[in-house]
Amino acid sequence: MKLMIGFATQQLQIIYIPFEKYECDYLLLIETPFAVEKRWSEGLKNLLGERKYVQLMLSPKQENDISEIGNAIDLKIGVLKDIFPISEIYFNIGGGQKIHTIALWESFKMQNNSTINTWAVYADQTSKKIEKWSINNPKKAIHDELSLPSLKLADMLCLYGKKVILSEKYTNDSVFMKEEHLAMWEDNDFRKFVLLLKENNKNKEQLDAFQNKEQLDAFQNKEQFVEILIEYGKGDKYGLGKFFEKLVQQKFHQMITASSQENFITQAFVNLDLSNSVVNDKNKEAEYDIVFCTEDVRMYVIDAKTYKFEKKENDARLHILRQANGVYAKFIVVLPYFTQPELFDFMGD
Repeated sequence: MKLMIGFATQQLQIIYIPFEKYECDYLLLIETPFAVEKRWSEGLKNLLGERKYVQLMLSPKQENDISEIGNAIDLKIGVLKDIFPISEIYFNIGGGQKIHTIALWESFKMQNNSTINTWAVYADQTSKKIEKWSINNPKKAIHDELSLPSLKLADMLCLYGKKVILSEKYTNDSVFMKEEHLAMWEDNDFRKFVLLLKENNKNKEQLDAFQNKEQLDAFQNKEQFVEILIEYGKGDKYGLGKFFEKLVQQKFHQMITASSQENFITQAFVNLDLSNSVVNDKNKEAEYDIVFCTEDVRMYVIDAKTYKFEKKENDARLHILRQANGVYAKFIVVLPYFTQPELFDFMGD
């Protein structure tokens, strides 16, 4: 039986990745009163299940005393040894405060006379490596790849107390546009037409309410353009937002399948709705156009925006995203591009 020992932390990947990578059977998670108050371990407990999880609660007196922490760890290991045939112990020094890291390292060194195969590990998502020290040679680190190809997006979100309530795989046919619609974005006249709609119809009113009909009527292919955008809208409202969203989703699919990075992405979804399962697993907390995760347990979100995007909205969405994957989550906004000089002239000031 393999046992991992670590402190509860806000960045749960650094505990969970080594736990799964080294195929540990049990996690002895040490929690301070502050960690308990913040409920950092809730998602980890749900993901591992009670069968794999053992808690060690530190008192306020213990949490800032290296020897007290070491004594508490040694006592708990002794109890577990009497219950389970422990073959390996991994001291995960990635979580907690500096004093907690020192306490774990000192406890690791105290195992030098043990017959149990003992390691200290540290997951560094910046270098994408796991540093690993053997009790037989604690001065020399071994470097393993920080990757977990088997990790699912739902598990990654569960780790941070989030839940997917609706999503589509990005390979579903329903995601894709018609080829002729995809090609329309390369048509300068179509993009000028889109820009007119965007600038003159900010509240997404019906096409009949368009303010500048003379400019609109100047387009030879006006009826074709309107027909396409209506197809992506609801009723007689044009669907510029949905059109651009699907365009970005399909471009993403083409880019990934044409590159060598497809295997690096473990899962990808579109039109994903997210809830905070700790609070309420039915109410939608956020929605994203594209979400994908990678082997190094990072999560990326791509959102297509055709309207004015305020900084406060960006900050709010990034906050929710970081709640769902820690500081290693990345939020990318994609805006319509107008690259031809005549389009910039057409836009004016």
